Amino acid sequence: MFTPNRSGISALPGDLFYSQTIDVNYMAGLTWTRQPGMRILYHPTDKVTFGFSAENPDQYIGGSGGGSGIVLPAALSALSGTQLDAASIVLSAPVVNPDFIAKLAIDPSSRFHFEVGGIERTFKDWNPNTGTALGAGQYSTKVGGGVLAGFNAEIFKNFRVISTNSWGDGIGRYFFGQAPDLMVRSDGSLSLIHAAGTVDGFETRVNENKLLLYAYYGGIYVGRNTGLDANGTSLIGYGYTGSANSQNRSIQELTIGFNQTMWANPRYGAINVMGQYEYLLREPWYALATSAGGTKTHDSTIYFNVRYTLPGGMPKF
Repeated sequence: MFTPNRSGISALPGDLFYSQTIDVNYMAGLTWTRQPGMRILYHPTDKVTFGFSAENPDQYIGGSGGGSGIVLPAALSALSGTQLDAASIVLSAPVVNPDFIAKLAIDPSSRFHFEVGGIERTFKDWNPNTGTALGAGQYSTKVGGGVLAGFNAEIFKNFRVISTNSWGDGIGRYFFGQAPDLMVRSDGSLSLIHAAGTVDGFETRVNENKLLLYAYYGGIYVGRNTGLDANGTSLIGYGYTGSANSQNRSIQELTIGFNQTMWANPRYGAINVMGQYEYLLREPWYALATSAGGTKTHDSTIYFNVRYTLPGGMPKF
């Protein structure tokens, strides 16, 4: 439910906003994830929807999809892959409760959609190096969460402006794993990592709706959260001076593209030709000035795709 909608709070693909890029979902700043959950929707009117969901949680410390992991205290390295997910125990990490998500959507007409929502997440670990099996002080619990707000508006015929924004503490996994949720201090206590993301752009259809054009800006920001290990000198956490240059401070993306319908038939499907240009800029928290590319790295990518789409259903001949 933390994924932005185009209308209402439906989970159907046509009602979700995950961009028009060739490989949908993969847009920096977009919140989404694949996880089981249960949702309840209430419609006080045909223009207002309120939703609440309980979804599978994950105590994520980085390592998925190229996202950098945190540096754990030396004495607590065993937490990775057991209590904390480093891209290996997505569905089996022990947790206190599900992620609770609430969202309010307002659709005064088919031309405008507005939504606002929030998420609550609870994290907990056990320090096996302190206390006894029943002793006090070896558990650490942190409650985090975030908010989202966005709109999708057709400001004139066939031209839509989109903005979706989210920020919070401990929500990094929802940026397709590009930011860790938390770091662990030397005594085993948890500290949440701040993360924020945005996607802003437009979509327009021309030539009798056969040609779709789009352009988006997307960005992810990952906060710094550091500490000292038990030896009093070694740095741990995320984003400290001297950390790996894979620990990102920000990821920014500018992308433009088109989707041309070459042929369509309700009985047999459609053929589309697609093209996309993507410019990506990555800035780590720490990198040597003498590193290749300096303190920032950028990349340009061109995509081209020919796609055949099956018909949604077989009409009567």
